[in-house]
Amino acid sequence: MMPSLSVIVPTVGRPVLLRLLEDLAPDLDPSDEVIVVGDGPQPQADLTVRAMACDQMRYVDGPPTGCYGNAQRQFGMSLARGSHLCFFDDDDRVLVGGLRILRRLASAYPMTVVLNRMIDKHGLILWQAPEVKEGNVSTQMLLVPNVPPRLGAWGDRYEGDYDFLTSTLAYGWPIHWSSTILADCRS
Repeated sequence: MMPSLSVIVPTVGRPVLLRLLEDLAPDLDPSDEVIVVGDGPQPQADLTVRAMACDQMRYVDGPPTGCYGNAQRQFGMSLARGSHLCFFDDDDRVLVGGLRILRRLASAYPMTVVLNRMIDKHGLILWQAPEVKEGNVSTQMLLVPNVPPRLGAWGDRYEGDYDFLTSTLAYGWPIHWSSTILADCRS
């Protein structure tokens, strides 16, 4: 059976959310879902998701925290139904075919944490070397099997993605370093 993706997108209601949703829409399979989680109520984000008129996309109000989207990602994970989780920010760009690539990787490495590469806000390609360390991993790089008892927690700091990755890996997951560039985070 082909894996399904739960794409979790925290938002503060930025207008560029539409651009990200338009990047994702062409690659969605019927079993995939996009969960857009507001940092508290985000009426504009709700309208943007509704305007997409895509049954696989939904908006939910998340906890109001102003905490880099970490609490929203954690909340979105609790709603996710896909076999695998991936994460993007509302101002990211997903490269053409990105979700298809993630689905293929989930199929090839079904019970493995996969780290793709990305272009960060400074134009650097991450990961630089296959090493789990702060500054070398980011939210947009993660593809994780959706097995709730074996998922870590997003921290409450800017490096919450690192906290989530290391706390998830502590459950004994193997890791696969994919050289595929998946996202461009230069806004």
